[in-house]
Amino acid sequence: MRVHKVSGQAMFAAAFMLAAMAGGVQAAQPEKAYCPDNKSISIFGYQLMNRQEREGYCQTVQGLKGKERQAYIDDHKKKITQRARDVGLKL
Repeated sequence: MRVHKVSGQAMFAAAFMLAAMAGGVQAAQPEKAYCPDNKSISIFGYQLMNRQEREGYCQTVQGLKGKERQAYIDDHKKKITQRARDVGLKL
């Protein structure tokens, strides 16, 4: 019997997809999430991120300014949009 290693991210995505298919995610999740220390920063695709990723995102965004910050946010949106596609969701 072969045992395959599965990353935590893959497990999270699979669990999220199953919950979404069952209809539980839409009702349980608010439309937007914000960084705890700065409520003006929303987290795009927070549903597909684990706690560490959300915390890292907030810390990074808060530490950047201007064009650097916008470039980071744009790159994050692309990555999360692809992650959503990979699990069959549309954000």
